[in-house]
Amino acid sequence: MKKRKRKRAGPVAPFYSKYHKRWLVRYWVTGKRHERKFRDQAAASEFATSQHNDQQDGIDHKNMTLGDLVRKFLATKADKSRSTVADYTTTLNHAKGLFRVPLHVIGPAEIDSLILTRPSPAAQRRLLRTLSMVFRRGVRWKLVRLNPCDGAEKQDHKPEKAAVFEAEEVTVVLEALKAHRLIGLFDLGFTLGPRPEELFGFQWQDWNERKQTLTVVRKVAEVHGHLDIGPPKTPAALRDLVLPNHITSRLMDRRKEAMKEGRASRSDWIWSNTRGGPIRRSNLRAKIWQPMLEAAEVRYRKPYCMRHTAASTMLNGCDGVRGISLAVVSAVLGHENSQVTLERYSHTMRAEHQQVAAFWNATERTG
Repeated sequence: MKKRKRKRAGPVAPFYSKYHKRWLVRYWVTGKRHERKFRDQAAASEFATSQHNDQQDGIDHKNMTLGDLVRKFLATKADKSRSTVADYTTTLNHAKGLFRVPLHVIGPAEIDSLILTRPSPAAQRRLLRTLSMVFRRGVRWKLVRLNPCDGAEKQDHKPEKAAVFEAEEVTVVLEALKAHRLIGLFDLGFTLGPRPEELFGFQWQDWNERKQTLTVVRKVAEVHGHLDIGPPKTPAALRDLVLPNHITSRLMDRRKEAMKEGRASRSDWIWSNTRGGPIRRSNLRAKIWQPMLEAAEVRYRKPYCMRHTAASTMLNGCDGVRGISLAVVSAVLGHENSQVTLERYSHTMRAEHQQVAAFWNATERTG
């Protein structure tokens, strides 16, 4: 009999090739040997590492609870940004009522009862989606046989309508901020619609004056009072924004001011607080945004609505100029695909609805 070639999953636990493209992990619990089979080497190595960590923490897999699985899941997200981990943690904390329940006891009925405790459909969908991610990881690790969230009652997905500013309101807002040092930030927000955390993350090294582009490479997000400076929300958010002439003019004026302030080096923030540091969204909203809207007598909408306004304007067009195609707008906004843009902004696409009416008005069909 041919001797099997021994392979190792790293320093934590050995595993062996077995059958066709299968990997076998051997591990010990309370002195008894167990085996698990995996289709690919990466999953086997991840499970072996997880077993080693559990042995160090004294976790019994036979009686593993949802709380143990959640902690293991969050440990795999340690390389993500602080805001992402905080979002997962906050959402999963709403499932604390099941944290001490063994995994083999949790079924679709328990998931349904838990989901219904959330106050809004959006919160219910968020909790169900995050719990499903946790249980999918448990299935992959072979800690549970099935994902109980698959049998839970699905929540209808109805995207909230994006609140936008009318063209006249945008004019009033920009006029009220005309003399403010952050006028370029707000004008860019209403024009190309970067996320607020992306607006706060621009540095002078991201601006190519010759090509008239501004590159989105980082975000500055405020998470539970702390600043999280890191890569943007998704890989699609890494993009070059081609600037119109009036935004380039704003940046040139801001550059002159920054040179006078001594804050024009490559690593300095384009739009900063009064001390030269990154802007916090809470400070911007409380000290600049809300007082400005009240003084201009414009109905309050959060700063994120600048992005919604830019998307709506690009899709519908303005001042007699035809709107931009959905695919291009999706790329400018940094969405992963056009479907996200369509679901979010379809109700604002007035031009397309008017084209349908114009089509039938142009025909001679009656009755």
